[in-house]
Amino acid sequence: MPINEHLLTARFVTSHAKVTIVQCYAPRDDHEDTEKDLVYQQLQDLLDKVPRHDILLVMGDLNAQVGEDRSGFEEVLGPHGYGKRTDNSDRLVQFYTMNNMEVGSTLFKHKDIHKIMWISNDHKTQTQIDHIAIGPRWRTPCLQDVRVYHGADICSDHHLAIAKFKVKLRWKKKKDSKPQWFDTSKLNDAVTGAQFQLFLSNRFSALADPVPGSLDRWDQLKDAMSAAGEEILGHKKSLNETWISDSTWELIAERKALHQRRFSPSDGEDAYQEYIKKDKAVKSSAQRDKQEWLDRQAEEAQEAASCNDMRMVYQIAKHICGAVKTESGSVEVRTSWQVLPIDTSDFSEDEIRKAISSLKNNKSPGNDGITVEMLKAGGESVITWMCSLCNQVWNSGVAPEDW
Repeated sequence: MPINEHLLTARFVTSHAKVTIVQCYAPRDDHEDTEKDLVYQQLQDLLDKVPRHDILLVMGDLNAQVGEDRSGFEEVLGPHGYGKRTDNSDRLVQFYTMNNMEVGSTLFKHKDIHKIMWISNDHKTQTQIDHIAIGPRWRTPCLQDVRVYHGADICSDHHLAIAKFKVKLRWKKKKDSKPQWFDTSKLNDAVTGAQFQLFLSNRFSALADPVPGSLDRWDQLKDAMSAAGEEILGHKKSLNETWISDSTWELIAERKALHQRRFSPSDGEDAYQEYIKKDKAVKSSAQRDKQEWLDRQAEEAQEAASCNDMRMVYQIAKHICGAVKTESGSVEVRTSWQVLPIDTSDFSEDEIRKAISSLKNNKSPGNDGITVEMLKAGGESVITWMCSLCNQVWNSGVAPEDW
């Protein structure tokens, strides 16, 4: 969440830990002291609002070299700093000391090339002005390493700094993979619905009567529904379509090759200018791809709206714009007790037909993958089969394990 032109924050809430990351861009040494004091005061006000149990990281382009000398600040600075301390460095170190934080980039031993985070275009100035700081409570169990990598294609004169964390997690039961659902929207088409009914009718007519007392009838129903879904309906397609085109990926690859050349002393300046042009071409191509993808989504939404498929319209809008929140009103529930007569006779096909027709559409299926729409579209053959199955379960008192 952006705070201002110098600060932004993000909080990640998971079942294992809560992490708050504060990104800061501090003024350079040649800026006015009043501007520097204002930024650090805003940063302090932001840290005061962070919950104490969160894993707190303060990182960014802080425009300050903490240097190799750690005298008097051993609890804040590690033994592996780089460069000489400046005016901005004194402010930064005092800020870390006040908040009891440690500078991760000074805690781990690396070559100088893996400490330098900014190199000027003329390759004469090399500094360590980007930092990642963490509170001491989490430094020992979590922070494993901080170092610089020089191969990242990010269109910046700063190099990529990566911190490795290791958080001890609670054991959590592994969830089953999400099942694939059949595309029941095709059943709205009369031809597809007729094909679905004919497939099930032929499948049931070819089956032999199950052994009395067994629950083979349920397994046969599941197999028939699954086969009809695979043959006639197919599975739903994910809305998470990759919108970046192959041509854009090719431009990204060309930009990455130029990124490797721009730090070469022989052709660094020429490669840098080519890199800037290629970066603009990548961004233009990506914007064009995104607009074409949005146009395709709009056409699909328009087509769904013309077919009165408002559910698909809502799904596309939610995929593009995010979740839509609505205010929930209060619901009053009134209950009353009444003695009702219970009919213990067998179920009739008419009762099964009414029960199936009263079910609501667009509900998630169980492990068997059979949806309400598939039961409704199955026709009389499904009703007859379900009636026999329900009567068998009612009379024997034994239900399938899936139920």
